[in-house]
Amino acid sequence: MAGSYQLLKNGKARLQYMYKGDRYSETVDAKNDKEASTQLATFVTAIRNNQVSNSNMTYLVFAQKWLDEYVRPNLSPTVAQNYKMYLNNRILPYLGNKKLKDVDVNMLRNFFNEMKAWKTNHNPPRENTPISRGTYEKLYNIVTGSLQKAFEWEIIPTNPCKRISIQSLRLDRLPSEIEKRKNSNNQKIRAYDKKTYHRVLELLDNNNNYDDEHRPHKVCTEFILKTGLCISELAGLEWERDWNKDEATISVSIIQVYIRGKGWIQKEPKEKCRTRILSLPSSINNILIKFREEHPKEKFIFFELINFNSYTDWLEKWEEENSIDKLTAHELRHSHATLLLQAGTPVKYISKRLGHSNTHITENVYIEYLTEHDEEVANTIDNI
Repeated sequence: MAGSYQLLKNGKARLQYMYKGDRYSETVDAKNDKEASTQLATFVTAIRNNQVSNSNMTYLVFAQKWLDEYVRPNLSPTVAQNYKMYLNNRILPYLGNKKLKDVDVNMLRNFFNEMKAWKTNHNPPRENTPISRGTYEKLYNIVTGSLQKAFEWEIIPTNPCKRISIQSLRLDRLPSEIEKRKNSNNQKIRAYDKKTYHRVLELLDNNNNYDDEHRPHKVCTEFILKTGLCISELAGLEWERDWNKDEATISVSIIQVYIRGKGWIQKEPKEKCRTRILSLPSSINNILIKFREEHPKEKFIFFELINFNSYTDWLEKWEEENSIDKLTAHELRHSHATLLLQAGTPVKYISKRLGHSNTHITENVYIEYLTEHDEEVANTIDNI
């Protein structure tokens, strides 16, 4: 018989088998010789079919190997930083000390089910709430992706996550998803209405006040409202490469993102649709002409003049001083889109302007404003 077994006193048996120079061993339930012999035959067959791992590597050790040898060389620094954060804060406390060969379907299913009760890790006084569906999916993808690479590197015989599809986990039952559906009728994208928008432009007064110490922040604010760009896109804009004064356009080809411990780094947008050329309203183009005269030596339009890590703090303070509802920089981007929708701009043009991959994304985000616009259309039909 191939291999050997030893009956133990606790109703178990230790199986041993030498294969291709490697010694395999496993303790199984077996009360007598017959049961032990059957278990050994199954054990030997599994080893010969490469269905048993002989590695004592823990998930913690492998995760570091995966980060160093796959994630960092192949993915962006931002993604690598996020993977490391999710591993350290969420995954390794549960799986870190587990041997890869012991990570099976039952263990992972229990882990994924426990994840459903997790909350965010914000520091007080910020309230912690159930993790979002997006966070859950990222955690699932990191575990699945890392174990798939362990399989491809022949460290484990199979990826146990293959037997746990994301659909089988019923993410629609996450507490955050239930709460989202509960509040969906009361939630609406925060954005300036038309009256507030014009008041904000008057207060910014970017056609005057050239000596204002906060002028770069104010020009940037009007720029967001009239282009819909986000912070990473604004931080990457360069005068020579991206601004065409004569054609009144701005191109988005390189962005800058902030990574803790490394600072701001340049990269191409993750999705091709985010690389785009936008037509500028003449009001913004004229402001940029004057703004360029004021700052002739800068390479970047805004980045060297504004600390984008604290821009939202400045914006909130400025809004408070002027008795305006506080919006974040991203909500200024929402204002750009909602104002265009309310003005009757087709969704496909707004979607392209925002850099969305398809109009469905735009429609899902701004569904309330589409409904309002649809009511206007219904009322208009009688006047044709």
